[in-house]
This record gives sequence, structure tokens and C-alpha cells, in this order.
Amino acid sequence: MRRTVIDRAARTLVSAALLAGLAHSAQAMSFGEAYSAALAHDARYRAAGQDLAMAQQDVPLARAALLPQVGISAGENKVLGTRTLPNGLNQDTRLRADYTAPSMSLNLRMPLFNGEAISRYRQAQAQTELAESNY
Repeated sequence: MRRTVIDRAARTLVSAALLAGLAHSAQAMSFGEAYSAALAHDARYRAAGQDLAMAQQDVPLARAALLPQVGISAGENKVLGTRTLPNGLNQDTRLRADYTAPSMSLNLRMPLFNGEAISRYRQAQAQTELAESNY
């Protein structure tokens, strides 16, 4: 009998400690906290945020098509061989042709008018405005 009383007392103490721990962790939320939590778990709101981020990336990409493009290249050709040329006495003369020919180029390309790129840029801006209004 004494043991059951001790068991009941131990169970009561453990239950009270658990309830005290739960009561301590459960706190009332303010309206702002509840609103933020609701937005964080709202699938439509999160999808609209992703759409906005995606639309904002399209504007710089579309603008890049309107900017100048610069390219640079370098190379080297090595020639090994012989040349045969007639001399003043109309005799063939063989000359060795061993040399390297370096080459470098710098290219600048600027569109004067690119209607398609202008349309894509304007469309990207409009999609960004729409995504901002939906977000």
C-alpha cells in the first residue's frame, strides 16, 4: 500500500512538471507574429514571392541583349615546310619555310536596332510589375 502511494505521488509530480513546462512554452502571439506565421506557411504567398524573384531576374537578362558584346581571341599557327621558287636563271630554288604566325583579334558588336530585344525587355519589365502587384 505504501508503494502505491509513492507511485501516485511520483506520477503526480511528473505530470505537474510536464504541465508546467508546457504552460511555460505556450505563449500568446501578437497579431503581427500571427500574420507573419500565416504568410510564412501560405503556399500562394510563397509562390508569388518565387514568381517575383524569377521575374526580377528576367529584366537584366533581357537588357543584356541590348548592350554591346565584346569578344577576344588569340592563336598561333606554326608552319613547317619548303617553298620552291624560280631564280633569275629560271632554275628552281628551294627555301625552307619554318615560322610561326601569331594572331589576335578583338571584336565589338553593337546592335543599332533590335526590335525583338526591345520587346523582350519591355515584356520583362511588365511581368516584373505584375509579379510585384501579386506579391
